[in-house]
Amino acid sequence: MKTGFDDDYNSLNKKDELNNQINELQSTKQKTVLENAKTKKNLSQEFIYPTEIITLPSKGLVYPEDHPLRSGQIEIKQMTTKEEEILSSPNLVQKGIAIDKLLQELIVTEFDFGDLLLGDKNAIMLAARILAYGKDYETRVTCPVCNENQVEIFDLLMFDEKEVEESQLNSKNEYEFILPSGINIKFKLLTQRDERQIEDELRFYKQLQAKSKVKDAVQKDLSIRLKSVIIEVNDNRDKNYIKSFAEKMSSRDSLALRKRIKELNPGIDLTYAFECISCGTQSLINVPITVHFFWPDARV
Repeated sequence: MKTGFDDDYNSLNKKDELNNQINELQSTKQKTVLENAKTKKNLSQEFIYPTEIITLPSKGLVYPEDHPLRSGQIEIKQMTTKEEEILSSPNLVQKGIAIDKLLQELIVTEFDFGDLLLGDKNAIMLAARILAYGKDYETRVTCPVCNENQVEIFDLLMFDEKEVEESQLNSKNEYEFILPSGINIKFKLLTQRDERQIEDELRFYKQLQAKSKVKDAVQKDLSIRLKSVIIEVNDNRDKNYIKSFAEKMSSRDSLALRKRIKELNPGIDLTYAFECISCGTQSLINVPITVHFFWPDARV
């Protein structure tokens, strides 16, 4: 004959057994998590890839005093298959941001990628390519005269930093210049953020022209870039005023400003003497840098 006490006792025993099972499951789960974490840590330690410290062409002089790049150096890591897969993304390639995404993955130093001066960005691309695949870069080059293609092999170590007036660079990234017309302006050196905004605006403008079915549409590349670099005209910083000025700027003033920017802008000189084997023409052109710059043609 069972009593109420027996029922209570049996119920308590079942609860104890259930609690013991729960504790065992939690303990097993914790052990699994710890083992997985340990395995992951061991794997990460086993596959540590080298990094390299790069000296930026700007020497950090164009960045604010408290900016991570003010030191004039940046740390990047060696590229792996994980980063190579970024370059195989049709979506990123179509948007023209595959190389930017790649560089963001390779840069170890923490900062806002949009702050990066374009000249410094080119130096990082060059160093990352050399670190990943070595100094030799084989690609096809089109002759600017006869349009024939030929294979060229570049020694990337031969390209040096441009000679610029470093004493003229400043942490505000603002520079005064008097145009041949006598107009006093201030301009800046473009950053990655500026370049992205310019590309977005150009893309929007071209899409607008395509929808409007405009024949022989005028290209706005130059005026859009000019209004992006100019930050002040005769003490006036109104954006609409600057836009209007850039669109009506004389060719003489425009050329003078572009020459001044080129003189002041730090970066890597990627020009080289090209000789066409088809027509024999010699010309000075830039090393072509596309997605294939980071992805040599070596299919598995």
